[in-house]
Amino acid sequence: MKKQLKQTKLSLKEFIWFGFNFVVGTTFVSSFAIVANTTTNTQGVETTGMGFWVLLVWILEGIFAGICALSFAKMSKYHDASQNGASYVYSRSAFGKVTGLFVGFLQYVYIPFSLSYQIMVFIRGNFSIDFIGGTSPILQNWGVFQDLWMDLISIAVFFGCALVVMLGLRWFKKLSNATAMIKWVAFVLMIGLSVAIAATPSSNNSTMGADNINYWANHSKLSFDGFVKTFNACFFAFVGFELFATAGKNIQNPQKTVGKGIVIIMIVATLFYAAFSFLFFCTTQTLWENFNVYIWSDDTVPWLKSSSWIGLTGVIITVISILGMRTYSYMQKSLFGGTTLQPLAYEGFFPDKFAVLNKEKLPLAASKLNLYIIGCVAFIWLIVPDIIKGSMLCYKYGMHVSNSDYSKFGVFFNMASFSSFASLIAIFIYMMVLLATLKLTREKQITANPLELIAYSITFVVLAIIFVYHYYLLIDKVVIDLTAIVVNVQAMTKDITGAGIEFVTTFGIVIFFFCWYKWYYGRKIRTRTVNQQRKLDAPFRVLTEQEQKRMMGMQ
Repeated sequence: MKKQLKQTKLSLKEFIWFGFNFVVGTTFVSSFAIVANTTTNTQGVETTGMGFWVLLVWILEGIFAGICALSFAKMSKYHDASQNGASYVYSRSAFGKVTGLFVGFLQYVYIPFSLSYQIMVFIRGNFSIDFIGGTSPILQNWGVFQDLWMDLISIAVFFGCALVVMLGLRWFKKLSNATAMIKWVAFVLMIGLSVAIAATPSSNNSTMGADNINYWANHSKLSFDGFVKTFNACFFAFVGFELFATAGKNIQNPQKTVGKGIVIIMIVATLFYAAFSFLFFCTTQTLWENFNVYIWSDDTVPWLKSSSWIGLTGVIITVISILGMRTYSYMQKSLFGGTTLQPLAYEGFFPDKFAVLNKEKLPLAASKLNLYIIGCVAFIWLIVPDIIKGSMLCYKYGMHVSNSDYSKFGVFFNMASFSSFASLIAIFIYMMVLLATLKLTREKQITANPLELIAYSITFVVLAIIFVYHYYLLIDKVVIDLTAIVVNVQAMTKDITGAGIEFVTTFGIVIFFFCWYKWYYGRKIRTRTVNQQRKLDAPFRVLTEQEQKRMMGMQ
């Protein structure tokens, strides 16, 4: 029986593959493309981007994300692994009910915002000239509201995928394996193409790779603003480790495997991002947000330009891969959204009906609520800006506009903007878990060596600085627009709308939580008996050494 139970759990190798495949994506260039490039404004003033300094950011982020992951792993060792919520459980055991519920609420809020990002890039990221560059004959007749039409299609596809989850997990499991295979096959082909482009002879008796390296070496500038923007955008690529960092009950010998596995995953993921980012720098002097599609149609490469079938084949394979990935991600996060809301409903923070599980142990009622919330977030962050952009273009050009005029307007939120906001939510959650670890260590409820405490403290300070400075940059950008001698109405409208939506969302989340806590959850607490509340509070505490050993024996 024990042998059979052991076979159902993840080995170290399986745990590493699961974690790596879950965290690492193949569209990570979109995170840093905007901040890496050198740009020229309408007055002809050139601004040097981060360029090769992005590689340093990847390495530093891998270190800080790894320290956060180790903090999660340590906390999972001292808490009941059978409880849902992870950061919610740890924060509540360290700081109490209010803080714990707030962190749990934010842990859920991350999902609709990360999904809104994925909804935006699902269609728009593959076909819009704002993301792939050049011209887009397919969209030439879509008019000034083409972003709106693409986002509406993506939203419809998302809800279709979410409904598949409602029908059961069989197709979900089949699709997860198929899309993972497609993702990595397409990425391997892209690596081969990148190596071939870098090795292509150039006009000055060198190679395109050497020329591009020389270009980026002279067009890379490290600045604090650029570092913060890059850190925020790229941190999104590491988000998700907290899910498998607390999977102790599902792996063999978790006390050894979790910590060792997390370190290996973070090292491999960091090297993966840094190495392939460098390779992609070698292929071009301009990084587009949808690099995976753009690289196949790069007309600066002679043999790609003359062999259109190669580019067309590559684009088709890449688009199929990305669409498959997004479809799987839609189903995964629509499912996980429900399982994140369900513990909060069980606690009483949301109506009891959202705590109900079906025969497959799926929270269908909570999943439906998750869909409504995602729809609202997508409307505010996608549909409203699309309507404003289309209306402004319509006022200037009429219902139809050329690709070049359309691209000049730009976007309210690029891929980096979305990933930055989602990263901020994750960064705040990780800061709270780090703080909880430090607090419980100081109170001697858990043990940590001095080196760990120093690492946790430094990581907390760095994440706090990144978090605060992001909002400073938002305010500073709007102030510069408002105080400019020559006012660019179009740019000012975009900046104010983008910053306004982000600030309203941030304050709206905080205000909603505390109002809901006071007038809904607070009223529930007052009607509970002492024994009822004690039963609900029981899981949110640090386990004794004997309880840890007993739970390990049960695993």
